[in-house]
Amino acid sequence: MEINNGWSWKHVLALIAAILVGLGFPFSSAKGSDLSTQANRLFSNVKQVEAGQFGGFAVKEDGSAWAWGTYKDANVYYATTSAFSPIKLSIDNVKQISRGDRFYLLLKKDGTVWSVGANEHGQLGNGTQNDTIVHDPVQVKGLSDIKAVSAGSYHSLAIDGTGKVWAWGGNDQGQLGIDSRENAVKPVQIDGLPSILAIEAGQKGSIALGNGGEIWSWGLKKEVTNGPDEVRKPAQIKGNGEFVAIADADDRGVALSHDGTVWTWNNYSFDKSADLLNPIQVTGLKDIISISAYSAVKSDGTVWQWQQNGKGSSYKQVQGIERAIKVSDTWQHHFALLEDGHVLSWGDNYFGNTGLGLLDQRIDSPQAIKNSIGIFVDGQATDMVTPPLIVNQVTYVPLRGIFEKLGVTVKWDVPSRSVIATKGETTIVLNSVTGQTTVNDKVIPSEQKPLTIRGSTMVPLRLIGETMGATVKWDPEAYAVNITQVKD
Repeated sequence: MEINNGWSWKHVLALIAAILVGLGFPFSSAKGSDLSTQANRLFSNVKQVEAGQFGGFAVKEDGSAWAWGTYKDANVYYATTSAFSPIKLSIDNVKQISRGDRFYLLLKKDGTVWSVGANEHGQLGNGTQNDTIVHDPVQVKGLSDIKAVSAGSYHSLAIDGTGKVWAWGGNDQGQLGIDSRENAVKPVQIDGLPSILAIEAGQKGSIALGNGGEIWSWGLKKEVTNGPDEVRKPAQIKGNGEFVAIADADDRGVALSHDGTVWTWNNYSFDKSADLLNPIQVTGLKDIISISAYSAVKSDGTVWQWQQNGKGSSYKQVQGIERAIKVSDTWQHHFALLEDGHVLSWGDNYFGNTGLGLLDQRIDSPQAIKNSIGIFVDGQATDMVTPPLIVNQVTYVPLRGIFEKLGVTVKWDVPSRSVIATKGETTIVLNSVTGQTTVNDKVIPSEQKPLTIRGSTMVPLRLIGETMGATVKWDPEAYAVNITQVKD
């Protein structure tokens, strides 16, 4: 049911939930024990971090999977609901996550593969190809004993325990490396490859690292203006089997040699005369232990980021990072995994891409990702799609789905276009036209009003404390807020 002036019941319920049970709590800007122990504050025990299109993912040592940014809404590129700090996903025993364009793959420790998100090209591998968005993990059938996965823009790859490569999803530009140009809605084996150690699915093609240190490439070869694009079946790039790691940067490939040098090549080009599949060393970059499409980690734990101009490519150091062991990034935001299991992030942040819990649209210097603030209502932990967010030293939290626990009655008043929420003798009214909020006919001061942040309405703690008779306490050891309702 739709409500006039662009309002829907979905918006109303979201707004109500935020107003009635949203939290806020004044925090000091000081660091250390005044808030909680450092161990409780920092997002820790991470073994893999993966940059998403407008967010990020992480896998912890215990097999739990986490996400932030626009991981939740795969319906659009620019999602309206964002998680600005890490939220736990509903799947356990995860070994690896790989993100695609509006979908992602999860490899579990038992060797099974699961997928979530958009499926217009059959990239989920569930035997269908349609516009249905899958919000909960579904198993990719026909795969077992899988050791690694990689999600491209619209296609997926997996390696099994024998080194065979399996592919499914979009194939209009030969991304799957098979004879047909048709999409595959279930995994198919790629022929013509040796035993493979690593895979990278890109936007218009794929690359793989063979067990002899050689690299293979397939997919788009040359884009043709008038006529079908030229594609290639799996082909070995030039080299002598000296490579130990690979990364895909769409038209370019990146590889790490056993001697710690970095090499790049063109996978495809508009230029018919372009030199393809011919690796060229990145001058001056040595002692590298890990690479991504846009960054590299040196043996001393420093991070060096890709810089490209018309004359070639080079790297420059990212200041403020030590003890890094791995990197993952897109062209707009970046993550560095440290040897102690913590994660640093920086870059674009409009949708909470960095996971830092900050509203700044860009973060220029690397900062450590923190845990989301925990919320407990009457002693019970509360899960939230949108986690708490600190604004001007006040914590704002929407608690959608929890307002029922507070015994609040809610209705939509059509004539005034207002949300009216009642509990006992307390009535809260929020007018959708004027934006004014009142409690028992008293206008709420501006510093206590809800905020609308990237489509989510969030409220300060004192609103719930002062209007619904709840007591609120900060637990520094748990890095959490405890809400206790006053019993009648």
